[in-house]
Amino acid sequence: MNSGQEARISAKVDTRGHSGLMLKGIKVLTNDPQVPAIMLFMRANIEKDKKD
Repeated sequence: MNSGQEARISAKVDTRGHSGLMLKGIKVLTNDPQVPAIMLFMRANIEKDKKD
């Protein structure tokens, strides 16, 4: 990608068996020698399954 271009990043998180606050990180590698990688973080509040 060239400077200024945009792209979409997709991620899936398996929340089965989890409830409450969840924080996950994704490491994105770049072709920028000054910033070779960045971390993106996702935060979610997982509600307990009503069947439980």
